[in-house]
Amino acid sequence: MFLAILIFTSCKDGEDINPEPSIDGVKPPVGVSVSPFKTINYLNGISGNKSVAGMHNREPNSDPTRWTEEVKTLTDKYPALWSGDFLFQADNINNRQIMIDQAVIQWNKGAIINIMWHACNPANAQPCGWDDGKGVMSSLSDEQFTQLITDGTAINTKWKQMMDEVSVYLQQLEDKGVEVLWRPLHEMNQGKFWWGGRPGPNGTRKLYQLTHDYMTKIKGLSNLIWVWNIQDFGSLASDVNTYNPGDNYFDVVSMDMYFSDG
Repeated sequence: MFLAILIFTSCKDGEDINPEPSIDGVKPPVGVSVSPFKTINYLNGISGNKSVAGMHNREPNSDPTRWTEEVKTLTDKYPALWSGDFLFQADNINNRQIMIDQAVIQWNKGAIINIMWHACNPANAQPCGWDDGKGVMSSLSDEQFTQLITDGTAINTKWKQMMDEVSVYLQQLEDKGVEVLWRPLHEMNQGKFWWGGRPGPNGTRKLYQLTHDYMTKIKGLSNLIWVWNIQDFGSLASDVNTYNPGDNYFDVVSMDMYFSDG
């Protein structure tokens, strides 16, 4: 199934964060297959008629509703999508459990759940920094990237160990019936992050495929709604092909958009 979510724009009044209507029991329109994920059925069911407001709570993981509550303070409305991040700094890694516990709370209140991962460079240390040249905004040499996507190398093994760590938390969500819009390796057509900016079959899309297969086939996670994400560059027309991991590897396609006027 191919579903596009480009922007989240509406929200509801009051203390209850449940989207209207509830995602429970919403069916897709005639001609669209019913998904095992009620989140996808809900999004298909409102497609063309309504939109969903979302707020990403990037940090700190010790306070995983800080920015959701800021939206409530400013608008007197709660967004219907709650988003968290596994993150990369020591404090945020140590508080991943708090973020996951909040995901369960939000799901039980009726919110759509999105989780992403600003991951450390597996060729370097974890925890890590943001833009110190060794952290999230760093690079891999061509040789290092080849090692990353090759089974059994040191960098490949490190990436799998990092996936093992976050899979423990995602399994907790599966055990509690929580569906997750899972958006790893985001903005893959830009090269500021260590994973991105490598087009073609052995580039970033290969890493996405490896990540998908490891988490679904080896770790056995079945509650993840895979989100393939790219950025709105002038090369978008070709990027949607050269970075496309294949229809079997994602359920939702999304695009990050940045505006020069803020």
